Amino acid sequence: MWALVTGSSSGIGRDMAKYGIDKALKGKLIIIPGILNKSVRLFSKILPDAILEECAYHIQRRKKI
Repeated sequence: MWALVTGSSSGIGRDMAKYGIDKALKGKLIIIPGILNKSVRLFSKILPDAILEECAYHIQRRKKI
């Protein structure tokens, strides 16, 4: 069985791995830790692509990449 774990791994790699393994063993196929990550996934499914592109543009512009 494989599971996809998404989220930031800044200093919490071991905790994230444990969380992912625990959820995978319970049968979860996609594991998204944290309310912010879950809300981003939800909005990416319900908002039109044009709005998501505009949001991504402004986020990247703020980062000055």
